Amino acid sequence: MKLLRQFLVPVLLFTALNLSAQTETILYSFGATPADGANPAAGPVFDASGNLYGSTYYGGTNDTGTIYEVPATGGESVLADCPVNGTTGSLYPNSALIFDEAGNLYGTSAGGGLAYSNYGGTDFEVSRLPNGSFAIKRFSNDLFGGENDLGTPAGLIFDSAGNLWGTALGGFGRASGTVYELVKSAGSWERLERYSFPKSESGQSNPTPGLVFDASGNLYGTTMTGSAGHKGTVYELAAPNYTFSSLLSFNGFDGNEPTAGVILDASGNLYGTTTAGGPLGMGNVFELSPNGNGGWTERVLFNFNGADGQAPGALTFDSFGNLYGTTASGGATSGGVAFKLSPASGLWTETILHNFGSLGDGSTPVGALIFDSLGNLYGATEAGGANGLGTVYEIEP
Repeated sequence: MKLLRQFLVPVLLFTALNLSAQTETILYSFGATPADGANPAAGPVFDASGNLYGSTYYGGTNDTGTIYEVPATGGESVLADCPVNGTTGSLYPNSALIFDEAGNLYGTSAGGGLAYSNYGGTDFEVSRLPNGSFAIKRFSNDLFGGENDLGTPAGLIFDSAGNLWGTALGGFGRASGTVYELVKSAGSWERLERYSFPKSESGQSNPTPGLVFDASGNLYGTTMTGSAGHKGTVYELAAPNYTFSSLLSFNGFDGNEPTAGVILDASGNLYGTTTAGGPLGMGNVFELSPNGNGGWTERVLFNFNGADGQAPGALTFDSFGNLYGTTASGGATSGGVAFKLSPASGLWTETILHNFGSLGDGSTPVGALIFDSLGNLYGATEAGGANGLGTVYEIEP
């Protein structure tokens, strides 16, 4: 498939604006008590009432992670502790949670499951029990770890039929990552392996979390490594048989090692980030557009230079077509930034919404930013805060 590369202008022509009108508020600092959660690996999600829900990788009674709520009225509650016995439960939640229509939460963990001794990992459900408490239920048919290792699960999404889809990174077995579907039947979930990335020097590998469907049911995602240069790819799994196509192999100058998936706009263009690569090796934001001939045209929209952020993660659109995201490092105090990218006359301009890492503030933001109905942004940091164990924060324009 022919790919056209188009670069805009050298990175030095892009400017980063700091807007003092942006206000950041720490809604909660983890580690307030010995049993509290610590170090979230992904951002929170909203319920219909404006409460925030998420997971922490560490902390809790067993130091194996928690499921938490930050109510709209303030404060924080640990809803469920991950168990200490990995063979019967999920340890170390590593993804954003998602809601089903009944209000149950779903996510993935980096440990636990049938092959707990081989790291494994699980898909899990968090449901409310009749007494009002919450419980983490590991899916019983996981195949992560062991001889048939499919990799470590790293995030779930729903399709229009209510089935779950996910990716698994790496693996000690026959593949170097998988894309799988979970179909609910008779009260349990059946796992269908939709695509396994080959274990070879030139094969795509390590699919990142963050699959996305287009209107035709095709799936799109990225891999962290793979391709001839081992710098990552953007791929498509075309419905109905989920036939694999590599849309783009990064070459370093146009990016290297994406760690988040892509998002779609209304015209079918794909947008994503790479954590490294670009002229200064500090990551970039890119666009892939269908060219009308069955191929895709790549355009680098913005290259980071360190002072304006380094190692960007997942992106989010607002209703005006602006892109929002965070970087894991860089910025004025090296703790990462929250940024906005706005198109103007074909070019994109960065606005730094917040520099993380000052004393008492969060640092190392993780996951995608989310909006409330008023246009305020919310997210989580892996570190920093009052106790150095991460935060949930709000950025108010």
